[in-house]
Amino acid sequence: MKNYPQLNPLDSMIGNRPQFGTGGRKGATPEGFSSLEIPVLSLGEQDKLIAAFTRADGMEREAARLRQSAWAAFESALFTPAEPSAA
Repeated sequence: MKNYPQLNPLDSMIGNRPQFGTGGRKGATPEGFSSLEIPVLSLGEQDKLIAAFTRADGMEREAARLRQSAWAAFESALFTPAEPSAA
């Protein structure tokens, strides 16, 4: 068997050689799959991400509210007759 360089962590599941197409699924083993290590952020980092996403969500909601308010003001000004100018 030719020894190819490992391309990604999943290669160890399929005999440490590149697989293309659907044939790569045939070589996966339960042992190879169960030996994969999946990195997980610490709880502190997860909390920071949640806080950042919560702030971003609030900012997006405020932006949508401002956009809607601006659009309503634009439409109101657009369809309001102009005041006669003093000539």
